[in-house]
Amino acid sequence: MTETHTVVCVLGGNPASRAKLCSFFAKKAHSEGLEMYHRRGGAQTLLNPATYPDKVNHMLAAVSLSDACVLLAEEGFGWAEGESVIALTHAGVVGGVIIASKGEIYSERLSKMIAGTIAQRFRIVEADGENYSKINIDSFEPKPKNCAGNVVSVDNVFNVKGVGTVALGFVVCGRVAVHDTLGTPSGKEVRVQSIQVMDEDVEEAGTGTRVGLAIRGATEKELGDQFFLANTDFRENIEASIQVEKFYRHQIEEGKTYHLALSGQVIPANLLKLEGKKATLKLGKPIPQMEGGGVLANMNLPPGTLRITGHINL
Repeated sequence: MTETHTVVCVLGGNPASRAKLCSFFAKKAHSEGLEMYHRRGGAQTLLNPATYPDKVNHMLAAVSLSDACVLLAEEGFGWAEGESVIALTHAGVVGGVIIASKGEIYSERLSKMIAGTIAQRFRIVEADGENYSKINIDSFEPKPKNCAGNVVSVDNVFNVKGVGTVALGFVVCGRVAVHDTLGTPSGKEVRVQSIQVMDEDVEEAGTGTRVGLAIRGATEKELGDQFFLANTDFRENIEASIQVEKFYRHQIEEGKTYHLALSGQVIPANLLKLEGKKATLKLGKPIPQMEGGGVLANMNLPPGTLRITGHINL
């Protein structure tokens, strides 16, 4: 049976505190924008969007990839924590822990801040300095995912001498195995020559696993970064139901470009048509056939203003 893993995002308003928590459990492997920390266990990857709360794009990538979240609120529950909870709600991240100060754990303020959000399901634990042993990081369950096939969300591509083109990413649906043939957004097909997980060769990898794929059939230049590999059809124009966040204070406008966060990819999405709760969007890059939701955001708004617009159901 193919082994699966969970991905856990670490959110809150203090980037340094988030990094300390991640380092408590795992070893940093990637430090540009969306920091990745890897470990052996059910929860293989912890994600820290290092640019948040100043920038929202890496936070969106993190929540759209994650099965669960640790929300650091030991310094209080401010606008960044509130925006994080709203993003988690629209991403459908049902598993989580809130770390709060002793005075906040049973406070009316905290109860009000998470009322009506998915964070009501999170376990609340008291902050204990830099000791995070109360969090059972391997207790989270994978988030249910529906796909028409096998999908890998790629975030980095490079060339290795003697190996060829290598794509790094997460298996977000199904599984990937050596000798699989996967399609790219451009229509090219690539063949998986080998797979590495945490620097070890494996024959296959399941959902939630961080993988390095040695592929044949396309070069680094042809592929670029940030895209999906899949054995399903791709599409750029989508029709979907849209749910607008009740605290979003701006008008949803036809002809405006928002951003769609889907399984680690943050994609420009032009709203072509809006009829009630039915939206037609043209995406900045093709996505595979996938079911489920993607978080919509207005990335032109400044920090301190809610940037989460809502979500769409594909």
